[in-house]
Amino acid sequence: MKYLCSMWIFINLCCTLFLSISAHAERMEEFQALTTWAEITYPDLFAPPTKNIQTYQPWRYTYYPETDTYIGINNENEIWVSGSAFGGLVFVDMLDNLVAAINPSSSNNMGGQCVNVPMIKVGSRIVSQRTTTDGSSTSTTDTTYTDISTTIMAFNEIVTSSIFGVPSRTESSTKVHYHIQNNILFLELIEATVVTKAGVTTPTDTTDTVKQSYRPALNRGPIQVFCENAMWTEPSVTETTTINSDVSTLQGIVSEGIVESIHTQVTVPAGTFTTVVTTTHNESGIDKLWIDIQTGHIVKMEAYSANKMNLKSRTEAITIE
Repeated sequence: MKYLCSMWIFINLCCTLFLSISAHAERMEEFQALTTWAEITYPDLFAPPTKNIQTYQPWRYTYYPETDTYIGINNENEIWVSGSAFGGLVFVDMLDNLVAAINPSSSNNMGGQCVNVPMIKVGSRIVSQRTTTDGSSTSTTDTTYTDISTTIMAFNEIVTSSIFGVPSRTESSTKVHYHIQNNILFLELIEATVVTKAGVTTPTDTTDTVKQSYRPALNRGPIQVFCENAMWTEPSVTETTTINSDVSTLQGIVSEGIVESIHTQVTVPAGTFTTVVTTTHNESGIDKLWIDIQTGHIVKMEAYSANKMNLKSRTEAITIE
């Protein structure tokens, strides 16, 4: 009997320790999400971005050498900052309140489970294949990223496709201009030089200069910090497209977005990935994305009709380097 009681106490201690470790890990993930948000929102105060959390009891903290500042959390889950920019050590708020403030739409009692997703690395390459469910077209897109920052993304892309059996090939060099505010990416301008190679319907190679601008900047949803059930709205903005010297304008339609889940496993030809799943929908259709938590690449995408009953196309990564 004494042996059974000892075993029961041991099992209870193990369960308590496991729950404590799990809760601590979740708190650290939320703290990491908070520091990433601070790096994006206040780059003049917290630089360079880092995922290095150090420990000095009762603190876990992140240090930013360029700005000589700190963000720390203690055992009471209080968030403090320190540095000459703040005049010393300053209490900010409780972790729960801050996570809820930067992700107000989350349904989790602690402000929602969050995860950090890095910006795509310069030099990385992804090859994806898109197929329509009716079999009318297939395409393979080979993308190499040449520049990434908090304001610009540049990449080279080769697309080979077949539409109703007619082959085509385009090669483009693209720059995407944007700004980040409160962990939301706002799209401003896309510039591209597109070369269409000779094919069945194109007797000679053609080169087009394409610009697409958004006024005001278009809210494209969260970037780097994704919290489960967080929602956003992409408002109607004026899209101006210039192809060589031809200019056209279009008033965009309102879209609603949500982070459906985080830490979701998905298997595609390129492998098995742990992802963030987001969905955006508007009156014309629904797009569902699986974003790899390790690299920031979109490894899978599905496009549906507006009622989500009919799958129109599926895109999957076949190579990531």
